Amino acid sequence: MVGYAQESLQPFYQNKKAGYKNQAGKVIVPAKYDAGSQFINGFAVVMLNGLRGFINADGTEIIPLHYRDAHPFSNACAPVKFDQLYGYIDIIGRWMIRPQYNEAYPFSYHLSRVKKGKLYGFVNDTGKEVIECQYTFASDFKDGLAVVSKGGHYYYINSSNKIMIQGSFERAFPFNGNKAIVVLNGKKRYIDRNGELLNEIPVLPKF
Repeated sequence: MVGYAQESLQPFYQNKKAGYKNQAGKVIVPAKYDAGSQFINGFAVVMLNGLRGFINADGTEIIPLHYRDAHPFSNACAPVKFDQLYGYIDIIGRWMIRPQYNEAYPFSYHLSRVKKGKLYGFVNDTGKEVIECQYTFASDFKDGLAVVSKGGHYYYINSSNKIMIQGSFERAFPFNGNKAIVVLNGKKRYIDRNGELLNEIPVLPKF
């Protein structure tokens, strides 16, 4: 993706407006936006009058500010909200996936979490819904697993929608290394990647 060599541009604020400077402190983009993000994968999200677009690492407004919400680029596309629904655009602003989702998030492990109506699923970067919207809750994939919920219980799936760790968890959180936190019988416990229960998490005293 273009722009990596100049990703040293950093946002700054002046008179409550955002602009961008290079490492030497030279203003590359004047402070004219209401907000501006850090650069990720060659682009930064900028906002003006409630609408969002993208600038590249030269500071050029490469994608006009048409969108009510916008996430960073990943897998060469970005989830954006146009009118009331989210779709995905490529790095020159063309629609890759037409707006059709109530929520959409950046790609992780080549899959993007989406919400259609009240249910979550996952799409790939061609727009195919590889895991249909069927879950009342879903996290992004992390370390190859996502937390999902259906029928009031939480469990872990892989990118093929295969259940990898199943239990009557009242809540579950993504793995951090080889451990994850779950709630079972009202108590927080650690589990390993085989789903084996480890030690209970002590409740710290309040001061």
